[in-house]
Amino acid sequence: MEAKIEIHERCLDTRVKSISEWKIPESLKKDIRRFLDELELGKVNRGKKIGESRQTKYLDLLRTPLEFFGKRLKK
Repeated sequence: MEAKIEIHERCLDTRVKSISEWKIPESLKKDIRRFLDELELGKVNRGKKIGESRQTKYLDLLRTPLEFFGKRLKK
C-alpha cells in the first residue's frame, strides 16, 4: 500500500486561531467559528460531515471578501 504524502500544510486549529486577527467585527468572528463547528458536525451540508482540509479551504475563501467588503453576513 502506498503512503499518502501531504503537500499542503492544512492545520485547522491554527487557521481558527488566526480568525482573531481578521479585520472584521467580533460578532462575525463568532459566527464563523459557529459555522465551522456546525460544518464539522454535518448540520450545514445535509448531514454530510466536512473534513479539516475542506474547512481550511472555506476559511481561505471567506477571509478576503469579508475583510474587503466589510459587510455583515446577512447582507
